[in-house]
Amino acid sequence: MNTENQKPWLYRSVKSTLSLAFFLEMLLSYFMPFSDKGNQIGIGFPYTYLYIQKQGSLDFSPFFSTGLNPLRLILNLFFLYLLLKFLSWSWCFLELNKKQN
Repeated sequence: MNTENQKPWLYRSVKSTLSLAFFLEMLLSYFMPFSDKGNQIGIGFPYTYLYIQKQGSLDFSPFFSTGLNPLRLILNLFFLYLLLKFLSWSWCFLELNKKQN
């Protein structure tokens, strides 16, 4: 028995849109230019959420030279979620207008 069909449509819609927003955030972070702030390189679009130290010594782990800002990551995902919802609603509105004409 498939339980995915029993869940409310709003839950399925939000879940799929958030998954797409997360995928697009990772894709945009890969292709967008990095920000350079002195000794740090910033990754993320539109807000930088991942910082990597440029200079390190050999006795220092690279994992300790990386900083993640989860609040900015959530903010980026929220903006992408709103953009995706706006685009999907406008597309549905245009399709509805085509059917009525």
